[in-house]
Amino acid sequence: MTRTLLVIETEENREALTEWLAAQDGYEPVHPDGDAPFECEFNLCIIDNPSLRRHRDALAARKEDAEPVFLPALLVRSRSGEGVDAIGLDAVDEQIDSPIQKDTLAYRLENLVERRALSRRLATQLEETTNRYQKILQAANDAIIVFDPAEKTLLECNSTALSLFGYSAEELASMDLGRELIIADQEPFETFLESVIEQGHGWTDRFTCRTAAGDELRTEISASVLEVNDRPHVLLSIRDITERKREHARLTALFENSLDAIVAVEFIDREPMIRAVNPAFEETFGYDADAIVGEAFVDALVPPDCAAELSDHADRVLAGDQITTEVRRETKHGPRELLLRAVPIEREARVSDAYAVYTDITKRKQREQQLQVLNRILRHNLRNDMNLIQGHASNLVDELTGRDAAADARKIEETASGLVEMSQKADKINKLSQRSGVSHQADVVSIVEDVSETVQETSPDADIATELPESVVVLAPTQLDVAIRELCVNAIKHTTDRTPEVTICVSPADASSGSIEIEILDNGPGILEDERAVLAEGGETPFRHGSGLGLWMVNWIVASVGGEVDITDNEPHGSIVTLTLRPITDK
Repeated sequence: MTRTLLVIETEENREALTEWLAAQDGYEPVHPDGDAPFECEFNLCIIDNPSLRRHRDALAARKEDAEPVFLPALLVRSRSGEGVDAIGLDAVDEQIDSPIQKDTLAYRLENLVERRALSRRLATQLEETTNRYQKILQAANDAIIVFDPAEKTLLECNSTALSLFGYSAEELASMDLGRELIIADQEPFETFLESVIEQGHGWTDRFTCRTAAGDELRTEISASVLEVNDRPHVLLSIRDITERKREHARLTALFENSLDAIVAVEFIDREPMIRAVNPAFEETFGYDADAIVGEAFVDALVPPDCAAELSDHADRVLAGDQITTEVRRETKHGPRELLLRAVPIEREARVSDAYAVYTDITKRKQREQQLQVLNRILRHNLRNDMNLIQGHASNLVDELTGRDAAADARKIEETASGLVEMSQKADKINKLSQRSGVSHQADVVSIVEDVSETVQETSPDADIATELPESVVVLAPTQLDVAIRELCVNAIKHTTDRTPEVTICVSPADASSGSIEIEILDNGPGILEDERAVLAEGGETPFRHGSGLGLWMVNWIVASVGGEVDITDNEPHGSIVTLTLRPITDK
């Protein structure tokens, strides 16, 4: 329903219009109240010449208040045109002569109502657009400032700008942004703005700004031009890169001073190209930076038989994967074995660059090979020679009748057997070390039950006991059963009692930490102080040697998952070896 205000001086004409409007669909006649005719709610105004002369300013003000919605006004003027020249027609939108032709009036009113409806739709769209603009403006991570470059006045800014610079919106509005906000770079900033306005499109450069607290910020400013009220304004998107500059300086220092060889790589059509190398690279590879920067990675550093491997690495890095692997690379001094760590770098949501970090492991690989060969030769020769000694000693024991000779032969046999056993244990440790650090969730109670059953079967004269809860699940090394079995067998072997006794207990170590303890108690002679000290100190010395490898094996297995081994005395004699294992965590 269109509320139609009738500001008509002649009562007869007002009544006639009221009657006619009431008979039309969609119109509701409204009469003004006293000397303030436009204080009421209305959607359309019909006014005559005398009323327009008297109320022209009030009508214009009311129409302005309604913007951006169109508030139409129709002037009913006399045929004589009385007063038309004396009043401002800019306050009305249509005119109709009196006496009024009803068809013409209906047409004029319908046109005005349609224009108002259109303006309301446009105003709603404008409001929605403005709301979206404000949401985007306030949600932006960058500081946004819109200002008039001619007047140097602020039109709009977001909360990020206020937070970044520490000024209120009123303080920013009163500032000459080019002179008070931008410091040290004022002339370049003015030239920057002139270029943006002249070219009419975006531009990005770096400037130093000052905050309200007096701090200097290194910023990256992107500028673009937009029209506001038919005047060019500049939108500044300001990003604080102070921390980025510091981080860049830190990374540059790390790059330049790293002991590892580092290659900065850029991918061109998926092909890795060398963009920079550090001094450690020059030392490791023997190439000068000037000679190799700009070259294709595959041509400069990769042996021909490793080209396919490099292609696979490049595909994985471009997919965002980090790579750690051993590779062979060409150096000025020949091929070398290196540990490669490839780190992808994303720019604009895609991988475009990478760092290849190389650690020279050539000597380490050679030492590993030498140790493997020596270990293999020693174990082979030791085992074979001790088997030979053991066999001949057994023959002597059977043939000799003298007490001393037989005892000497028996001692030879026992020593040879011990060396053979040590060789076998060293071989076992070598195999276990290849799986060192592998852990899993395991029920310790189940493992202990299996070990005690196995040990009892192989040592029927021993008394194997357990004190166990129903179930305890921890982060256990995969070789935990080997460690517990070694301690049990070692206790049985060295006891001097007629009946070896071994008890395995499982219990919480500390309720607050969640760790558990596995205690192996025996009635043997105890573990010598030298054995315990070597284990506690973590290594052999020329003045103190452990006599066996069993405790070392146990310690390595437990320590591989962050556990601990502790040895105390049992009462009245014997030892207590305690294995402490950590609880399962989410990390």
